[in-house]
Amino acid sequence: MIGKYFDSNLHPNGLEDLEQRSSDDEGERRLITKIDYTYPISKTEKIELGYQGSFRNIKNNFIVEERTNNDWKVLTNVSNDFKYVENIFGVYGTYKNKKGNLGYQFGARVEYTDVLTVLVKTNVENPRKYLNFFPSVSFKYDLKNSNALKISYSRRVRRPTYNDLSPFFTYNDPRNQFKGNPDLKPEYTDSYELSHVKYWEKGSLSSSVFYRNRTNVISRILEQVNGDTTLLRSENLKSREDIGLDFTATYKPKAWWNLSASTVFFYITNDASNLDVSYQNDNYTWTARVNSRFKLKTKTELQFTFNYRAPQAKAQGINKSLAFLNLGVSRVVLNKKGKLTFNIADVFNSAVFRGMTETDNIYRESEFLWTYRTFKLSLNYRFGK
Repeated sequence: MIGKYFDSNLHPNGLEDLEQRSSDDEGERRLITKIDYTYPISKTEKIELGYQGSFRNIKNNFIVEERTNNDWKVLTNVSNDFKYVENIFGVYGTYKNKKGNLGYQFGARVEYTDVLTVLVKTNVENPRKYLNFFPSVSFKYDLKNSNALKISYSRRVRRPTYNDLSPFFTYNDPRNQFKGNPDLKPEYTDSYELSHVKYWEKGSLSSSVFYRNRTNVISRILEQVNGDTTLLRSENLKSREDIGLDFTATYKPKAWWNLSASTVFFYITNDASNLDVSYQNDNYTWTARVNSRFKLKTKTELQFTFNYRAPQAKAQGINKSLAFLNLGVSRVVLNKKGKLTFNIADVFNSAVFRGMTETDNIYRESEFLWTYRTFKLSLNYRFGK
């Protein structure tokens, strides 16, 4: 990066150009170990037990240098080594049974998490250890005329990604910076749902009402720093609540044609008052998904999926609408032991994340395309049965 200096009239002021360069050597290793055991007590009764360990190690060596008298010198005040070590040990179990028209399931997962973040050169450590309990329960009752009612509760966790955690600055341009947060906590979601399902010979219709309460919400907050420069940083927000209706339909008009569609209408309430009392926002929104699958021949299948998301409120503004189409074709090969699949993700390059951020002193509109249209060719082969 070369910085040039100008006076208030936008004329060069004669100061020597500032030259800087940076290198960001980053990497992540992850190991997952898992053991599952199933014990069928009877035709309707079953116990499932398991263990899963997740071990994640992230390293990032960030160096910023500045040219002085034709020599590059390291800026020690912004250069550092970042280490993130995360070890998670989890055990879980599920009990399933059905008596008459009533089916039920109880589950639980216990996790112990050990996290250590280290800024090596400045010797700043932040160890964290915590124990989490994730219960789940559901009841399903079969009614007459192919109807069923279901009620459920579950608790889930979302952990921060590498980009959320990295503490080093990323400069999109001279006025817009991004920085992660190594002190982020996991995000938790408690979900409650009551649903009804109706079955027909060629399809089904499911409708449900739900409530989801998220705490320690992992999100990005924009703030003003140093005049007209902005900083986008990862933070834990106080909460987000979603309450709404979910409809899902399946239909098979022909033996070779399957259709499914779903739409969700819900109300979002964002609360980031733990950071700023003004960071509270809400709105009505909806999403939709349509999937169609065709069997062209006995060995070939074609599928397309269309996704749409209406504008959604966030703590400091709104995420604008988003729509994209995926296509796929597969064929059974190698004496029915193999399956060749070709997929096109985001056919029209329309999965553009657009948003508006508004605070007391900032208004910004942004567009971001995570990746261009992608093509994927895969072959699966089955050995024995």
